[in-house]
Amino acid sequence: MNRLLRNLFIGGVVMWLGIMAAYLGPVLSRQAGIVTEDAYVKKSAERLMQGDWKQARAVINEGLTHFPRCANLYFNLGLSYYLSGDYSRARATFETLITIDPYYPDAHYLLGRIYQVDGNYPSAKQEFIRELNVNPGNPRAWKQLQQN
Repeated sequence: MNRLLRNLFIGGVVMWLGIMAAYLGPVLSRQAGIVTEDAYVKKSAERLMQGDWKQARAVINEGLTHFPRCANLYFNLGLSYYLSGDYSRARATFETLITIDPYYPDAHYLLGRIYQVDGNYPSAKQEFIRELNVNPGNPRAWKQLQQN
């Protein structure tokens, strides 16, 4: 009987801890200011639209510590490097993104644009073709292929 009571008690404690974790996790996250992967993506996108690359990267890097395979965060990080002219970091970030999600829209296109900046036109063309395989309606990729 004591063993049964002990098991019931332990089961009750474990259940209570699970309930408290489910309740407190989001509460503590809200107190920290960010709740989900999407919140990091949205907050970083806001910073990108404001042109605040440094703050966008801070938000993205924090998000990647919690969600290390979030393709949207990698895209925003690559975009922040691309827009600020740091093409070598942008290239590395987009290459990482493509290993996570090879079908991510605009990842191949932007990688192609970076190859163009580097003067590597065959690789740029290859990336534009990959972009069109992923996103056939991308007018920017079609335009780049027609120009090269």
